Formats: sequence, C-alpha cells, structure tokens
Amino acid sequence: MSRAQELTTMQNDECIKDIRKRIEKIRSLYDRKQYDLALVKSDEFISIYPEAWVGYREKADILEASRRFEDALSVRRYLAEFPSEEPSDFYDLARLSVSLGLYREAITAADRGIALCEDNSEHYYFQALYFYKSFALVKTQNYKDAIQACMKLEDDYGTHITSVGMVHRADIVTEAKNAIERMAEKKKLWKFEQSSGSE
Repeated sequence: MSRAQELTTMQNDECIKDIRKRIEKIRSLYDRKQYDLALVKSDEFISIYPEAWVGYREKADILEASRRFEDALSVRRYLAEFPSEEPSDFYDLARLSVSLGLYREAITAADRGIALCEDNSEHYYFQALYFYKSFALVKTQNYKDAIQACMKLEDDYGTHITSVGMVHRADIVTEAKNAIERMAEKKKLWKFEQSSGSE
C-alpha cells in the first residue's frame, strides 16, 4: 500500500469513527427525550456529512417524536429521493403519510418500497408497506385494489396507526367489502328509480 493509500484509509477510518460517535450521541439524546438538543446535533451532523442518509433519518425520527409531523414529512420526502436501496425509508414515508391523511402519497411511497423488497427478502417491510398501501387504497375509495393488496398480508397482520389506533387486515377487508356492497345497492336503487321514472 502506498503512503497516499495509507493516508486515505486512515482518513476514512477516522471519518467512520466520527460518524459513529456523532450518531451515538444523537441517539443517546433521543433516548433521553432531549429532542431539542438531539435536533441541534442532527443538524450539525448533516452540515458535516450532507450525503450521509443516516443524519436525515435521525432528524426525521426526532421531529416525529417532537410531534413536528409536517417537518418530519419534509425530511422523509427528502430521504426518499436519496439513491438508497432501503425499503425502510419508504416505509417511514408511507406510515407518516397515512397518519397525516396523505393517502395518495402513502400509496406512491409504499409502491416504491415494495419494489425494493418484491423478492420478500425484507419480510417485515414487505408486509408493512402492503398494509399501509391497502389502508390508503380504502381511504381513496379504491376498494378492489385494497382487497388485492390485503391478499399479500398475513391473515392476522395489524398495526397501530397514529391517527386511528389499532387496525388489522380484517378491518380493511371488511371496510372495503362493505363499501363495495353499498355502492352496488346504490347502483341497483338508481337503476330502479330510472326504470320507474320512465314508465
């Protein structure tokens, strides 16, 4: 190894150590619920390492914990544009979008994340992304698509949604089927009224 390569390796090792040390400090503050200081440290980290996605992820987590959901959403959107193969970034964006009622954005984020774990090697994210997608599909009145998305979920799958509470796969399927039945009834009634009016 040449002296230049040796120096580069040493600099890289020092950089990695510094990143780890800074992230540990941010997480320690987060764990102690010292969110304001954790946010200062995450911003400091981002200013030093602007291309390291981990700083943005930490910042978004801190903002969510501080209940600054709109700010967290902006950071999660930015993270989703990083050239990352991480389905967790899209999971976080889909989850937060659902909690804020941004259902179309949740569907888009879920689809992008699902594409990264289509081989099902990321089972947790595969299930979670399909769950948020199916929930958002019901809320956008895409009932048949919601039922199709639920087919990818384990029968007993469920999770807590911040704005709603605990929701299970069965709840989504039931809501979608009931909506389809109501629509069918309305259509029948409309046809009956049309035929009665023409007599």
